Amino acid sequence: MSYTMKLLEERHMATKVELMVWSHKLDLLALSNAKGEVALHRLSWQKVWSLPPPEEGASVKVIAWRPDGKVIAIAYSSNDLLLVGVENRSIVHRSKTEGEVTCLSWTQDDSSSKSSQSLQDLVLDFLPRLPSLSRSYGSALSEVGGGPGSGAGEEGLNGSGGGGGGTGLDSDLPDQSSRLSLLIVGHATGQAALSIYGLFGCGSVDCGRSRILSTALAQDFRRLVVVCGGGELKVFDTSVLAKQYANELHALASKHLSIMGLVDYLDETMKSVKEAYENLLLLEMESKLASYAESTSGGDVSADLLELLVLGSVSDSLQRFLHHDLSDKAMKKLGHSIELSYSNIQKLVLKHAHSVAHAIAYHLAELQGMTRCSTRFRPLGLNEEHVAKALLAVGGFLAKANEMLLVIDDSMKKYKLFFRWLYAMILRVSEDRMVDMTLADFTQQDIAFIASFLYDLDGSCRLDHLGQYLSEGDLTHPIETQNTWQKLLKNNEDLAKHPCIVKLDRRTSLMQEHLRLREAIIEVFVPPQSAVGSMLLPDKLVKLPGVQTPSQVALTLETADSRLLLTTLEGENLLLFDVNLDTGGVVVKSIIFPSLQPLDVQFYVPEIMSVLLKGAESERGAVFVQLPVAPVCKVAGSEVDATNLVESSALQPIENLVASSFAVSGARKMAVLLSESRRKIRLYDLDAEAEDEEEEGAMDADSSKCSTMDESLVVSP
Repeated sequence: MSYTMKLLEERHMATKVELMVWSHKLDLLALSNAKGEVALHRLSWQKVWSLPPPEEGASVKVIAWRPDGKVIAIAYSSNDLLLVGVENRSIVHRSKTEGEVTCLSWTQDDSSSKSSQSLQDLVLDFLPRLPSLSRSYGSALSEVGGGPGSGAGEEGLNGSGGGGGGTGLDSDLPDQSSRLSLLIVGHATGQAALSIYGLFGCGSVDCGRSRILSTALAQDFRRLVVVCGGGELKVFDTSVLAKQYANELHALASKHLSIMGLVDYLDETMKSVKEAYENLLLLEMESKLASYAESTSGGDVSADLLELLVLGSVSDSLQRFLHHDLSDKAMKKLGHSIELSYSNIQKLVLKHAHSVAHAIAYHLAELQGMTRCSTRFRPLGLNEEHVAKALLAVGGFLAKANEMLLVIDDSMKKYKLFFRWLYAMILRVSEDRMVDMTLADFTQQDIAFIASFLYDLDGSCRLDHLGQYLSEGDLTHPIETQNTWQKLLKNNEDLAKHPCIVKLDRRTSLMQEHLRLREAIIEVFVPPQSAVGSMLLPDKLVKLPGVQTPSQVALTLETADSRLLLTTLEGENLLLFDVNLDTGGVVVKSIIFPSLQPLDVQFYVPEIMSVLLKGAESERGAVFVQLPVAPVCKVAGSEVDATNLVESSALQPIENLVASSFAVSGARKMAVLLSESRRKIRLYDLDAEAEDEEEEGAMDADSSKCSTMDESLVVSP
């Protein structure tokens, strides 16, 4: 074993560093600082990105990497829990936790098959790829007053970029063939919540009111170990996750992953629809009409405009209004705004909202089929009634979207005719322009449309009937559609009452139907959380003597021999616990370093502990040591002098650094040390000597190979 530490980098940080966590797979280090920011750095110290806190003043409590290194989980003091995509800093998922998060651990099942082969997902065969929510809508609207980027773009869609198979999932999310991974969130209240992929909650375990210090899940998912304050180690039987319903849980979690990705896509679509609508200039026109009505005694906008349409006569007040308050340029701009905005809304509804709603219905229909496998999915809490309710909610959303499209079509015809006529009237009253006073350019049907539009222009001077569909409240002017289907349902009450028939609510807006759909989908996945959680059973309670409120807890769980190694640091007391999870037996070793004080401890690999020690008071430095676990466990007695178990060269002095904490990566053979001021960081290579030897050996082999080649060239005829 090499004991050489090679200093690679030394950096002075502008803000105090609080947490340092290495990635399991990638050459990335996550740092959090006193401002609540999280930054990713490579081994070369190149900053990949920096993420501000979700709320002002929030600090980072815990950080954990997903085992594949593509997502990082961050818990804040504001009770926000973020899953952040490493590649582009996208927020994959955001949730609020119930109380302070004290620890996070993320485990991947590497022993099981990749997915449930008996439950093949046919998404790729039946669902087209969702179209991307392009920024082109926003850029087009900027021509008529819409701000740049007013449309939703691909970068901020949180998994709505049109992923494979029509799921609309972001690349940071695992696909349905991925191995199961579980995120465990420990709370100060004694609750440890489990979630597959960090997204699908599958229950929680209750450890009383004890503060959870650390958790570990066996690689085969059969055991969950929770370390609690007060020196208690609680073991839970989680075999339901590993064998009995493993395939079913994987299939259910995959469906949840797909559906919630689609729901996020739908959320962004509705946001884009509202942004497209907000670029309409109708509110400005309505305001001018309202001002005109207020300025005339007993003025009636509808009556004055109808008189102008039918009789061709214009009052002095209306003439002043058309000449001074309105202009031909304003009418052109308004007409262009309406046409462009309504066209964009139609595209968003037809291409995006319809597509994603059909994809959601597809997945819900599969879930409905899964509920009918009574022996496989009903024990997990999957309820057919809830799924059927969600399917009806999808139907209600689609029906309301189609109703809104009818309103858009009708409004577009009336607006075009109205503004065309109004534009002609403005030119007529202009002093420098003359137009024909007749309505020869308008057909009788056109005039009827305009008259109907003006007649509906009530005292509120409301021109628009689309906005009511994008509000959170009921419709103010519901429309009546008398199509053949509605007539059939009206004449057949028994058919209308059938549970499979979508009930179209005339009063609700599209936003209300969207909210109803989201709530119905969330309700589908609530019962499985409690059902699976009830199957996570307490197994053993192990007392850890000498432990109360340690400043540091590190543990490693070996699945093969059911062995747990746990180390705690409380003051100057460094303890190592060797726990047999089958029998509940525990062996305790108190590790001492004469004249040196332990500052921090972690597991470098399961067989080796890394310990940071404080040097003598007269020396401004520290000592770093890699301590093998096996010799410590073999020493007779409870107290172990660690300096007798390692070579003197194993105690590596860290000069000119008053250290406080560190983080190690066994996979990368790296260590990062933090100074007592928390502003200076040093990056070390822990296997520099071995690498140098390998490079020298490779150079010798290459030179020998080259000499052999030269000799062969000499002797060849």
